Amino acid sequence: MRWVARIVGCLLVALIIALPAPPAFAQAAPRLETGVSARDVEVGRPFTVQLSAMVTVSNRVPDKPMLRTPPGIVIRSGPSVMTKTQVTLNGPNLVQQIGVVVSWTLEATRPGKYRIGPPSITWSGKRHAGALIEITAHSAGSLRQPKRRDPFDLFDIFGLPKMPGIFDQPQDPFAEPLLPPTEPSLAMSSAPASVVFIRALLDKKTAVLGEQVTLSVYEYHQVSAIRKLEVHEPSAPDFLQQPVLDPSEEPGTQFADVGSSVWKVRLIRKIALFPLRSGDLTVEPMQITYAGRGLRGQVVRETLRQQVHVVEAPAEGRPVGYRSGDVGRFSLSAEVDPRTVEAGGAIAVRVKVEGSGNLPATLPTPSGKGIEWLEPEVSDNIDVVDGELRGERAFNYVVRLRTPGNVELGDIELPFYDPDRRGYDVARAHLGNVLVRENPNAAPEKPTRDRFASLGGPRMTLGEVPKRGSFVTDSLYYWIALFASPLAVALAGVGWSFGRRVKRSARAWRDSLDRHAKVALKEARDALTEGKTADAAAAMERAIHAAVESATGLKSRGILRGDLRDALIDAGVDEASAANAVELLAATESLRFDPSADGQRVEALLDDARGLIRVLGKARKSGK
Repeated sequence: MRWVARIVGCLLVALIIALPAPPAFAQAAPRLETGVSARDVEVGRPFTVQLSAMVTVSNRVPDKPMLRTPPGIVIRSGPSVMTKTQVTLNGPNLVQQIGVVVSWTLEATRPGKYRIGPPSITWSGKRHAGALIEITAHSAGSLRQPKRRDPFDLFDIFGLPKMPGIFDQPQDPFAEPLLPPTEPSLAMSSAPASVVFIRALLDKKTAVLGEQVTLSVYEYHQVSAIRKLEVHEPSAPDFLQQPVLDPSEEPGTQFADVGSSVWKVRLIRKIALFPLRSGDLTVEPMQITYAGRGLRGQVVRETLRQQVHVVEAPAEGRPVGYRSGDVGRFSLSAEVDPRTVEAGGAIAVRVKVEGSGNLPATLPTPSGKGIEWLEPEVSDNIDVVDGELRGERAFNYVVRLRTPGNVELGDIELPFYDPDRRGYDVARAHLGNVLVRENPNAAPEKPTRDRFASLGGPRMTLGEVPKRGSFVTDSLYYWIALFASPLAVALAGVGWSFGRRVKRSARAWRDSLDRHAKVALKEARDALTEGKTADAAAAMERAIHAAVESATGLKSRGILRGDLRDALIDAGVDEASAANAVELLAATESLRFDPSADGQRVEALLDDARGLIRVLGKARKSGK
């Protein structure tokens, strides 16, 4: 019997060697299959696109599915990814494959012929695409949905009820998808309206002044073939608003239990609100006018009015310098350039605030002798990350230094309240030192007068009490004044009234914008005589602003330079004078930071400014 076993073993070894080797699938591309639930669909009725990608079990599973849709086709849900394992017989060998089946639920928004996709996946570092899908979208209700009869099912042919488990067919993978699980946070006990309604939710009802409160507005609907005719956005005048969700975006559809029914839910608005004052603040309702299938004409749906209780940050532990509204998480960084400058010159200081929350609109700057901080230019780079405003705000300062020496600029500090930690913190940026050299061309500063120099020195010893003079009643003039008091009262009343009128006229003349313009022109002339071109330019700029406000009533300092010309023309100033005013303001601003400017150029600008002020004054007097 042993020799029989040996012969059988040899035959088995020879058979295994003679069998062909299994093919190598490691480098083969994935096998893709594309399908669609229907080629003819209705507007507003969902349909499904599916992609199957299979590879050998030794390879990595395909991932990162993608589907491009043309205008008129929107993705309502998906991609939904399901892992699939398949075993096939290749000759005498078993080949095991693994892959994914990806499904998208789409919906047509208007009739037409569309080319969708192709759907694709990523495998082995490359993207592989399936077949292009062509469909035809018809208007809502134009396609009939006949009931399919199974010719091999007698119960189905005669319309009899089926027995459970008998003649059951496997589920069609491209049939209309079942509703996914509902979202518990969006559930409601009952629907406030039929077919469609909107609902507003706040992420918090109590907040600290300056803390972000997020308003979300959801649209609940049972019918997709509805359209918006008119939209009124929610009003919140006591909040600084920043959109988190672009109204033009089409977010995915969710499902929620409303009473005993399942409704489709779509997020249509998401707004970050920053309270501007404390108290009970109100967010007004949002209104949308709808029309479409299932609605009787046009209907108006609105959200409920929302209320937020806003309180000040706690007083306990509050650092010195904290300003109400500075709420979030911030950090500071600063750059100073140059580090060496002549007295009277200027340096650039760039301070950047980074973090999340209500970024401050201004920063407290340190003070010091001979240091002048001008108004900064502010630039923002703010974005929304996970529903929270994050980014940076840069403040570009011009700082003038007048006192020679090694000047310490100090620190910029920003105390803030962190709502997550429920505590305070301080962000700091150290500015360092700047070497200010003597300016040989600078005019000497005028000595300041000591207001207490005329007072006598302290008395070191006590002296005699000075003798007291005679009483007033001992004088004859006292009695004359006493009996002449009635006439004096009358004369005093007339004089008082006249004096008040004169004083009122003098005050009006002293505070008039015309006088300010003339005084500023005189200061510019004096500064130019002394060779102070920067001071002359600043005085000319004040004179032009005062003349513009006197002639038109416009506060030109608060108007952007690019909009000032149009604003002056709208106020009645002729185009030539408006353009001249804008050019002169630009020229004076550049001269303020150019200590080496040509005196003749400044003289010419002063003549132009005087002419412009004269023209504006004549226009005001003539009533034009």
